Amino acid sequence: MMAGNRYTDIKPAVTVQETDPFRREARFISLRWRLLVPLFAVVLAFAMIAAYLVTDAVTQGGQATQTQQLLLAVHSAAEGMQAFHADQVREATRIAYGEGIGQGVLNRDVEGLRRRLEADAAAANLDSVIMLDVAGMEVVGLLRASSTGWSPYAVSAGADLSDQPLVLALQAEGRPADASALLRTPQGMVVYTGVPLPGGEGFALVGARLERVLRLLRSSGLAQAALYDDHARLVQATFEPRGGLYQALTIAPEVFTQTLETNGQPPTRDLDLAGYAYQAAYLPFVVGRDVLGVLAVFLPSHLLYATDLSRQLVSLLTASLAGILVIGGYVAVGRVLGRIQRITATTQALARGDITARTGMRAADEIGELGRSLDEYADRTYRRQEALQTSLRRQRRENARLVAILESIPDGVVVLDLDGRVLLMNAAAQSLLGAQQAFPVKTFNDLTAVATDALGPAIAPGLYALGQPQRIVLSQTVLSAQAAAVMTISGRRVGTVILLRDILPEVRREQEREALLRQLSQDVQEPLQSLVITHPAESTAVLQDFAREIRNNAVRLQRLIADLRDLTDLGPEQMRGGQRPLSVEDLLNAAAVEWGPAAQAADLTIQVMLLQREMYILGDERRLRWALGNLIDNAIKFTQPGGQVRLLARQRSSEGRAELIVEDTGCGVRPEDQPHLFTRFYRGTPLLPDGSVLRVPGMGQGLFIARRVIEAHGGAIRLESRPGKGTRVICLLPLTAPVTMEVPDLARERVPLSKKH
Repeated sequence: MMAGNRYTDIKPAVTVQETDPFRREARFISLRWRLLVPLFAVVLAFAMIAAYLVTDAVTQGGQATQTQQLLLAVHSAAEGMQAFHADQVREATRIAYGEGIGQGVLNRDVEGLRRRLEADAAAANLDSVIMLDVAGMEVVGLLRASSTGWSPYAVSAGADLSDQPLVLALQAEGRPADASALLRTPQGMVVYTGVPLPGGEGFALVGARLERVLRLLRSSGLAQAALYDDHARLVQATFEPRGGLYQALTIAPEVFTQTLETNGQPPTRDLDLAGYAYQAAYLPFVVGRDVLGVLAVFLPSHLLYATDLSRQLVSLLTASLAGILVIGGYVAVGRVLGRIQRITATTQALARGDITARTGMRAADEIGELGRSLDEYADRTYRRQEALQTSLRRQRRENARLVAILESIPDGVVVLDLDGRVLLMNAAAQSLLGAQQAFPVKTFNDLTAVATDALGPAIAPGLYALGQPQRIVLSQTVLSAQAAAVMTISGRRVGTVILLRDILPEVRREQEREALLRQLSQDVQEPLQSLVITHPAESTAVLQDFAREIRNNAVRLQRLIADLRDLTDLGPEQMRGGQRPLSVEDLLNAAAVEWGPAAQAADLTIQVMLLQREMYILGDERRLRWALGNLIDNAIKFTQPGGQVRLLARQRSSEGRAELIVEDTGCGVRPEDQPHLFTRFYRGTPLLPDGSVLRVPGMGQGLFIARRVIEAHGGAIRLESRPGKGTRVICLLPLTAPVTMEVPDLARERVPLSKKH
């Protein structure tokens, strides 16, 4: 950490080497000088040389003679005439051989031909289509109304074209494959090409406007073209009309004749056309085998680069511009590398621990966004480090407070992780386990061994029954150990806490009470037994009644003492020996029969209701009838004459338990008494409908005994009551099969190896 840093008290988790990992080597060379400068020098030289050579070659090409350029334009025009003728012949043949065309000409079906020809002409972008019969009479003709853009076709019919040279050529003997000619139309001159129909029914002519053909024959935007007919008259030109221009385009007769008679080099001449110098070349305007006139091609008479000096100046200027561009690129790349180095330096400072280092860059581009993101990350890390420091200090204070609280608890507290290792043990737990001398110096592993030896397998992971107190007998004391799971907010278990309490005094009091009850039972049983079996032979009726009452009370006292004795031995271990499958139906019916006379004497009725049959539970029949008898006895005691006691049974399939219900229509239990009803010797204060207290005999042990019996059978019991409406006691007992197999006691049947055979 840097000097003056507010976090200098934080020690690194690992030992930092003395050598700085970000220290530059002695021969460190930046990428700017290792890569950029050599690359810049090579690119600069290459760019300037290449720009000079390319510009020089271009300017040298500009020195080609005007005649050579003009001859190139003438050659391009000649090739254009051949391509134009081929297109015309192809379209004329396609139309002539179209389905139904010949028959339409024979039948002179003007409307049918019009619809068909309009579609074909528009698809091929033709300016005109004419269908003639064998006599040269027009069957139908289409002519585009405008020469620019798309426009509809004007339809004509009945014109006599039999005297036209094009028609005469098609009618001549030998029937040529095609013929071409210039025809004047209402929309101007049109170049037509005709072919005969396949069955000899007539002829098909397709045409393109002459101005359109001349535009196609121009080799470039600088070249212009003009057409002269066979009388050396100007027919059409591509020049924009300017004053006196068309008068200057006239062709001399000798040039016209020379052009038609020369098969090699076309004649050329210099012209002054309305103040502009042009050079013109002339060639025959040939479409197929037909010569339709003379075509003139014009080029302006000026050169882009007139001298060697201007060419060299342009080359040097271009090379200089290339050098300036490369230098500008170097500066731009240098600035980018500088910003990258700035980010690199900030990253190295942060890695060295300088958490205050920042790039200070704005997100104007990707590199700026990278620098700004690095600053945000550093700020967030700084805030997180502060939060961690604050949380660490708070956690230390909480840990100290927790330790102080645990030390102040009189009971022993042991905290374990999920693997059963002891994490924390207060002084009370150390004292109870006998580890108070070893705890301050031993490790957690040693402490775990001490706790495990003392508590046994009860604290082993997965074996301890959470929530169920366990009694642990040590050499000098008896402990009650109760565990609870330590859960996170998300509900995940992270450990276990065990609460230890010294219950040796309670165990001793319980043992003394049980001994007292046994002694009381032995001392009272003998005189009561002799009193019960006494039968006076000669006595008066009064003495007999008195003796009978004494005998009945003695029997009741014997039963009470037996109940008290059984209550001391009531537990799962004592229940396990006498358990067998019991029919719920038989159990309830037996209880109803047993308590029927008592209910009848109290003017009550007992009703048994079975919502499901064939239910069996595993239990001790005598003690279960004893528990149900206590519940029925309470129902009889607290129900007024004319009332009803119901015994119900049903099955809870989802829980696998049987539900036994004892329900009455008695006075009910007050809400303030209900939480204490299962407490031993608690009786409560039942009230009659008129508000008077109901006095009934008893010691307040009926519900307590019933709960002990039900819970000893692995069940549960609860009470629901409404004052003045009655009470319902619900017992839940695990279901079992009608027949079970007795599991042998291996401990009893195990025979030492030395005694076998």
